[in-house]
Amino acid sequence: MTAVATGGSLFFSQVANFIPCELCWFQRICMYPLAIPTLLAALAKDERVALYLLRLPAVGGGVAIYHLLVENRVVGQTQACQISAPGGCATRWIDEFGYVTIPTLALTAFVLALAFLLLAARATPETAAASVTS
Repeated sequence: MTAVATGGSLFFSQVANFIPCELCWFQRICMYPLAIPTLLAALAKDERVALYLLRLPAVGGGVAIYHLLVENRVVGQTQACQISAPGGCATRWIDEFGYVTIPTLALTAFVLALAFLLLAARATPETAAASVTS
């Protein structure tokens, strides 16, 4: 799933020629490192990796929420946002069904990644032993 989100992000910037804004870059910083380790951990059925990766979708989800606030003009854009891309971080490159935008897609991917990683972390022997002792 994180590989699909990474591929979608690369499609938007490399094929559709959407210029990533400052906040999009921070979201990419949190999503891209998840793609290969989660894929390899799933193939190897290694749930232990989840404990180390949980922070990335949590931080990325926070950035995506902030990006949604900027995009919907609840929060003002910073100067970095305004110079990073045409129209800044509030630019809606896509707008499907009146609410699906790039930050919405990113938030969805981060929430799903966080949920799956939490499920995997819960299945590890270390966390199971810790929950029994507490």
